[in-house]
Amino acid sequence: LWFGKIILFLFLLFFAINIFYSFMAKRIPYLEFIIAITHPLRGVLGIYLVGAAMPFLLLIASFFCVLAIIAVRRRFEKMKDTIGSARSTLLYYRKGYLSAIEIAAGLVLVIIMIWDFNTAPLIYLLLIALYITFVVGSYRVGPIRKIIEYMSFIS
Repeated sequence: LWFGKIILFLFLLFFAINIFYSFMAKRIPYLEFIIAITHPLRGVLGIYLVGAAMPFLLLIASFFCVLAIIAVRRRFEKMKDTIGSARSTLLYYRKGYLSAIEIAAGLVLVIIMIWDFNTAPLIYLLLIALYITFVVGSYRVGPIRKIIEYMSFIS
């Protein structure tokens, strides 16, 4: 327990989620989105390693930002792979559902930004800028679409 109990707990949680994802969740439509929690957990783990703390609402907001980006990736994968050969769960996704996840995640992000008085608004503005770049940009901006297409097939 050299780093402390919180660090150990976060590491074990991160490890357990990855094991669950690898052996079960990635084969179940929509449940595979659980992997989105690992991205904010990496940040929290790093913050605790340097002896700081992360506001809970910021953790939730970053989860929803990553969730939206994962939904964008699945939407692009679905457009390119209509038979589900790269990812079997693609057969079960509907473009409208993925778009709804993207929109809902953005709304939650804005609501948290408005609700959280303890975190600097600039941090939320950065998350919203990331959301707008990848989610909104995926519908209209050619270079962003190319980046997402590339991201969708390197993982």
